[in-house]
Amino acid sequence: WNALIACHDMLRMVINDQGQQQILENVDRYVIPRLDISQWPAAKRKEHLDNIRHELSYEVRPTDHWPLFNLLVTQFEKKRYRLHLNLDLLMFDVQSFKVMMDDLAVFFYQKDTLSPLEITFRDYVLYEKAERNEADWLRSWSYWQSRLYTLPPAPRLPLSEHPADKAQPPHFTTYQSVIDKASWEALKKLWQSWKVTPSAALITLFAWTLERWSKWPTFTINLTFFNRRPIHSQVAKLIGDFTSVLLLDFDLTSSALSLRQLMERVQARLWESLAHSQVNGVELMREIGRMTGQSDQPLMPVVFTSMLGMNLDGLAITEALTNFLGDPVHVFTQ
Repeated sequence: WNALIACHDMLRMVINDQGQQQILENVDRYVIPRLDISQWPAAKRKEHLDNIRHELSYEVRPTDHWPLFNLLVTQFEKKRYRLHLNLDLLMFDVQSFKVMMDDLAVFFYQKDTLSPLEITFRDYVLYEKAERNEADWLRSWSYWQSRLYTLPPAPRLPLSEHPADKAQPPHFTTYQSVIDKASWEALKKLWQSWKVTPSAALITLFAWTLERWSKWPTFTINLTFFNRRPIHSQVAKLIGDFTSVLLLDFDLTSSALSLRQLMERVQARLWESLAHSQVNGVELMREIGRMTGQSDQPLMPVVFTSMLGMNLDGLAITEALTNFLGDPVHVFTQ
């Protein structure tokens, strides 16, 4: 793990008091704590593993202190271990997890060092900043400027009548559902005949569901997409957060539209927004915050993320994240 830290500068990243990322040149040697519970009764072992999972899943590490990650190892059988990782998404996107695991495998099996990369995440950020003087970026900025004043706010969703104690950290609950393969293939085939992608179809259904609960039928949500632009042959080997944000607005006031028509409208709006994605939605939210005087508030807190059809180096995501450490037992993001 220390070889990985030396290899990837973003693993030495903190956030300074100006809100900027800072790469520390030198950091302390990271020691991964290891606990052997292999002799404990089965019920007590399970309870301990569950407790670690719960504790790590709600741990928020201070961003101005290194490290922004936490690793623990539990030996729960004679030759079986559980690696617990708490990784801050300020440093990672989904491709970064594969980079991390691939490089760990190199160090583990070959016990060798990796050649230094010719590009850093900082180089990528500076490249994007330099683009702001180019015609494509300026056209996208002009497009969004013309729309900022007409973008509706976030969905006004009902709040609990008994709000939680603000002094307590928020609690997140993840719900999961699985659709059978035959039904999913049939849906994709139907949507394809409408020239609608699965992600566009699902975001339409997501918005349609939100509208049932929202105070107003017009609203804007965040759509995340992974945007590693191939400015260098080694960009795919970088660890960093390359996630971009699109602001996608919905107007569900008309009940005359069929579900197909609504999906087709969303797909068209999505293509239009992607054509102007040179400007990150984060910048647009800052601009809206300045315009409205709400720069300290989360303006668009409802987020939709889809990785359908996405692959990592030619592998499906589930295959790419199955590695020499074994299969992921539990994945939780918040």
